[in-house]
Amino acid sequence: MSTKTEKFNVTVKCGNKTYAPGKPVPLGGKTGLSDEEVISLRANFGDWTGGPESGAQTQSSEIANLQATLDTIRDERDMLLDRASEAEQDLHKVTKERDQLLDDNKVLADRVASLEAAAKSGAGK
Repeated sequence: MSTKTEKFNVTVKCGNKTYAPGKPVPLGGKTGLSDEEVISLRANFGDWTGGPESGAQTQSSEIANLQATLDTIRDERDMLLDRASEAEQDLHKVTKERDQLLDDNKVLADRVASLEAAAKSGAGK
């Protein structure tokens, strides 16, 4: 008589035995899992993925690579935000200097106009 077995992504306790993830668990009979238990395990933990040798390790590596890429992007974003803040401060400084130069230019233009007016009135006498 051959007993059917299944592998699961989770530790399974069946009777007085415990089966680690990936170990064959007996189905049916007095010591095996019922169809309902199998359906429940699959619904809660998914189908057996095969462990590291079948792709789970690849997924972990991909996740690690994605996390490293995300960290790099965050570092670049922080650097760019710092540079943008510095540029904004520089712009504020230059704008303030421009406004002062405009005010100084107006004062000088008024002074030149008044000196020209005084020179005209003095030349007319």
